[in-house]
Amino acid sequence: MLASIRLPVLFVLLCSVFACAEETSFDGGTLRCQWTPDSQTLIIEATVDAFPQPNALPVWVLTVSCNRFDDGIFAWQIHYSEAIDSVLVLPNDFLTARHFAIGQLGIEAQLTSTASGPEIRLQIPSLGIIPNLASPGDRIDLHALWVQQSPLATITVPTLSEVLAEQAGGGASLPAAADPVTTSSPLPELSTYSLNQPIAHRFILEQETDGSDQPERIVFSYTLMRLHDAQAAEFVRFAHIAYDIDSHIYSYVIDTSKLTPGSYSLLIGSPGSDVTYQMELTLTDSAD
Repeated sequence: MLASIRLPVLFVLLCSVFACAEETSFDGGTLRCQWTPDSQTLIIEATVDAFPQPNALPVWVLTVSCNRFDDGIFAWQIHYSEAIDSVLVLPNDFLTARHFAIGQLGIEAQLTSTASGPEIRLQIPSLGIIPNLASPGDRIDLHALWVQQSPLATITVPTLSEVLAEQAGGGASLPAAADPVTTSSPLPELSTYSLNQPIAHRFILEQETDGSDQPERIVFSYTLMRLHDAQAAEFVRFAHIAYDIDSHIYSYVIDTSKLTPGSYSLLIGSPGSDVTYQMELTLTDSAD
């Protein structure tokens, strides 16, 4: 009797996992993406049956269209092979576009060559250095440059089933933060935070206007670095800083739930300005 109960339960759990996957076949290959059961990692797998010419390395390109203003991400693109490792992230404000290596963003990549053709497997964290880099509804275009320049296939990042979303505590959403006080400095007033306490800040720049009462818009981004001994620094967070065009308020929220206690450096800057703001922060264990 117990075995007969377990089988339906197992079937439901398996269906829940596979409901969070999308797969498409095209002439000469397949493209698949799915969330891990904890909804914290997106796995993208692609294979083609066209081998590159001798002495040529296959270059994979994945273009992900997001257009998510809440997260500040318009699109991003991966170029990857044994010799190329590049991720271009394009925020909604294109001036803050930036190149990264895959490892800098916490992305894991694996290339294999099987009898059926070259394969690539990517694991993209939901709460990595750039939070919500991949989210349900994003569109993925697959390119294999040794086959053709145009996309071979397009797929949409699947949504999370209700079961998995509840298990993950709502997926990749940031912890709730109290509305911070709006100041005139881009840097937060606090210098010490506990883990799971978001670093949340809002500010309005005090600027001279041209008489139109409309301050000049400066495009800002933040970088959070973990400080180690001997002045070594580890890149842990990067994002565009949101701007409200009506109130002229800049705002950002930095999730600390995946970080470790220690010293950090917060840098805020703009490609359109020589001014850089910097301060040292301390994260303590939430039990302290």
